[in-house]
Amino acid sequence: MVPTLRVLSQLGLKLGIISNWDRRLGPLLGLLGLREFFNAVIISCYAGETKPSKLIYEKAVKRLGVPHESILHVGDSLEADVEGARKAGLQSVWLRRGKSKTGIDQISSLLQIEGLLCRVRD
Repeated sequence: MVPTLRVLSQLGLKLGIISNWDRRLGPLLGLLGLREFFNAVIISCYAGETKPSKLIYEKAVKRLGVPHESILHVGDSLEADVEGARKAGLQSVWLRRGKSKTGIDQISSLLQIEGLLCRVRD
């Protein structure tokens, strides 16, 4: 994960997290040395909304300050992440870790994100 985050950050991309977790996430990201990579961390317990609500995605878009169409959301839940993000007007791919076969709009590793960037930037 860290190599991918590093590459995406070096490309000048704004990165964010939208999580249906609790207040422990912020400190945990700090302890793991991951917080520095993210421009926005939206946690459901603070946002007052959970995925797949369109509103939690809207909060992330606002915090990142970029157009909806330039955002690629990556998530491991088809309903909460992929469908929720798409309902909010974002592009989205389904992260299916360890699956040998993935289809369109699906990846099996975060390492594949870099290859998807041309889709978002065009």
